[in-house]
Amino acid sequence: MQYCNQLFLIATMFSATTQAAEDTVAGTIDVAARADLLAIADTYYQQRLSFSPQLAYSIGADAPNNSRWSDISPEGISANVAAQESILEDLNGTTGEFPLGSPEWVLYGSLQESLEARLELRVCKRELWSIDHMDSFYSSLGNVAQIHPLEDEADRSAALQRWRNIPDYVDQDISNLRQGVDSGYLFHIGVVERVITQITGLISMPLETSPLTLMSRRVDNAAFASELEDIVATSVLPALESYRNFLVEDYIKAARESHSIAKNPNGRACYIAYYRSYSTMKRTPEAVFALGEAAVERQRQAVIDLGEEVYGITDFAEIVRLTSDDQANQSEGPEQVQSTAEDVLSRAKALSHTLFNQLPEAELIVEAYPEPQQGTGRPASYRTPVGDQPGKYMFDPQDWQNGTIGGGEITAVHEGFPGHHMQLALSIERESLHPVERLLRNSAYIEGWARYAEGLAEDIGVYSSHFAPIERRAWPARGMVVDTGLHMLGWSDAEAIEYLEESGRFSGESTMAMLDRISNIPAQLTSYDSGALEIAALRQMAEERLGKSFDLKAFHDAFLANGTIPLNLARAIIENWIIQVEP
Repeated sequence: MQYCNQLFLIATMFSATTQAAEDTVAGTIDVAARADLLAIADTYYQQRLSFSPQLAYSIGADAPNNSRWSDISPEGISANVAAQESILEDLNGTTGEFPLGSPEWVLYGSLQESLEARLELRVCKRELWSIDHMDSFYSSLGNVAQIHPLEDEADRSAALQRWRNIPDYVDQDISNLRQGVDSGYLFHIGVVERVITQITGLISMPLETSPLTLMSRRVDNAAFASELEDIVATSVLPALESYRNFLVEDYIKAARESHSIAKNPNGRACYIAYYRSYSTMKRTPEAVFALGEAAVERQRQAVIDLGEEVYGITDFAEIVRLTSDDQANQSEGPEQVQSTAEDVLSRAKALSHTLFNQLPEAELIVEAYPEPQQGTGRPASYRTPVGDQPGKYMFDPQDWQNGTIGGGEITAVHEGFPGHHMQLALSIERESLHPVERLLRNSAYIEGWARYAEGLAEDIGVYSSHFAPIERRAWPARGMVVDTGLHMLGWSDAEAIEYLEESGRFSGESTMAMLDRISNIPAQLTSYDSGALEIAALRQMAEERLGKSFDLKAFHDAFLANGTIPLNLARAIIENWIIQVEP
């Protein structure tokens, strides 16, 4: 009942906050069409959370069920696909003719893109090769334990039941992976090895400090703590050990030697579907590669120009080497990595007022990954604020020797201000969004904004030296090239390694970690600069057309006003904003 009431209240709030928009277009919104759209959005929201109840925690919502996990059985997945096909059919059956830029227009376009892209991804059959060292069910257990509702007896009973259900989830996951082995849907051996390391670390932790028993430390209830620890000891740990043993004894023998998804059935179609899913764009791998190469060449020249100014030389490789190897650019340990990030984020937040009319209210902290995830190649990441929890910039303290101070400054900006925290926390705080819009995320908008923010940080003087400005130009857009090259254009590991290390950002283990990351999430690395290039193009268009009337804060307001949206919608909104502002 609480879940249904929440949905009703948010939908009502959506209705109220869009009233002004309706008034401005003088009744041009069809009331019946709007009601149909909101009903479809409600249905999709409920469907997504019904399939993956724990997804609600990521957006600070009440879950419809706190006692179970996603249904990854063949029957559950088939039902999920059928439900989304039905919702898309209903959506396409409406008019969809809402005023450009109105909340209804944004919602319709976002729903359509999300549903089409998710259904297109079915060609990949990802449930048959679900191994993931970056964002898996197994690595999420600690996150769920940290925010699972435990306020009353019903919450705690649901939590215990959810933990009792972990062995069933693991058994189904193993069954799916066995089917994947039989049908050729496989993962690269390096990713498998990283997951084995993570699971081994998780099951070897003492119960009193394990993320698996974290809920027992969140509440003062001895009976609950005792029962949870018993479930973990007698059910959860044996299940995780069974999963680890399956990977060690069976799966790794069949794992791919190649990093390329082309080795899986329907590999090219899957890669194209992944690119659309991450970017909301329809491009061939060859087109992405060419666009990336052109951008890399522009960045290469910018590095040369900076290198000539700083070092008096024009050799790209030597400029990168001098920057990477400079003793003043080396961290002395994980403590310095954290303090550097905290200093940069404090400075960036203070200066961000020059770029935006509004900053998010949620706080941002810097935190190390849980111990089992450290040293396994997991890159730095951002976690959105949930409830009273702050946003978090997560980093691996064991990886401190593989980075530079300049690179750490860039990453902190990317994950925090004016990057992910600025965009995502602000989006969460926008009460006008329909709840389903908080689930409809795409990497090109999110990562594209964060990449764009790296340049904003330089513009307002966040970086402490010339190291970051050089390093941030040596790497961007290379992801568009190496990802497509490795997966689709026949690049060998050696070619990819050489290309990655040429940027000065990777060497040794960090290079191999990046290869495994590319293999793990095909096409995702292309989304950063697919998005950033589009945002830069929109800003350039606005500056050229508006001239002295261009207001950077107003441009950012217009771009960020609707949460995370497909890039074609963002372009249409900015074009419409320009028309409204033009003298």
